[in-house]
Amino acid sequence: MPFLDDTGVRTEEHRGPLLSAFAVLLDQIERMVILNLIWAAQFVPVLLAYLISLPVAVRLILLACNGFLYFPLTGMLYIVINKACDGELLRVDMVLDSLRESARRSALVLAPLIVVFPALVLIAIWAASVNLLILDVGVRLAILLLGVCSIYWGPLFAANTQGSAFFILRRSAALVIRYPALTFLTGCAALLTLIIGTFSVGGLFLIVPVLVGLLETQLYRHLIHPKEKRM
Repeated sequence: MPFLDDTGVRTEEHRGPLLSAFAVLLDQIERMVILNLIWAAQFVPVLLAYLISLPVAVRLILLACNGFLYFPLTGMLYIVINKACDGELLRVDMVLDSLRESARRSALVLAPLIVVFPALVLIAIWAASVNLLILDVGVRLAILLLGVCSIYWGPLFAANTQGSAFFILRRSAALVIRYPALTFLTGCAALLTLIIGTFSVGGLFLIVPVLVGLLETQLYRHLIHPKEKRM
């Protein structure tokens, strides 16, 4: 395939959520890599903070920049991926429009998920330290359930422009309960991809987040639009 080919996405070749994710990725591989690099640009301030000897105040500012950029860029990533799964070619104007759309609501919808996780972890650590077994088990179960629900968080964010964090949590939980096996298998595939990306800095910056987003989005679309499945 020539670099930045404009022939479009061959949706007729897609088969199920896993193969569909790779089909969309391969159909626009160069554009997907560029999209991933745009998303990964948020980590440049973090790398500067840790690799360069800087005053503490400057490092804190750089780390804050990452926190400020994470939500709109992550929301943009899922919105663009959702459009790519519809067969649209990734374009500069699409990315900019998706970023503007994400910037208006990403913090309100995505932040609760990111904030609740560390809070639950801290509660679990405290409960274990004071031997509160029931609380410890309950919180660990909540962490597990929230982690599974997070598989649908990005796709639901992209597909429901006015959905609140509570709406997305409720819809995610309903999908997990209704389709536990397929959710588990896709979650394992996404987790394996993230683990590989963690040990490969190049993979994390070049393609891993996009691939995870494609896996989650195609799973969601596979479940929500069963008539569109390719058997």
